[in-house]
Amino acid sequence: MGASDIGTGTKTVMAMVVSEELGVPLDKIQIEHADTGTTQFATRREGARLVPTESCCSSRFPEVKKQLFELASKDLKVDVQISI
Repeated sequence: MGASDIGTGTKTVMAMVVSEELGVPLDKIQIEHADTGTTQFATRREGARLVPTESCCSSRFPEVKKQLFELASKDLKVDVQISI
């Protein structure tokens, strides 16, 4: 994500959202730090508003999960069945 973490735990919370939504262990999630050249635009940091605003994309996680698992199954040469 393009938002910077100024010590408020934003990156940790976003990793937790991804972990929960995709069913991936938290220690396997790597957050790329504030590089808008490779991440999406993030809203301005205003109080405690960033995490609720940025994590609203979780409605897209079922499709993202499907795409990720399909890519992984090709790389690993295994069959994957996903129920969304």
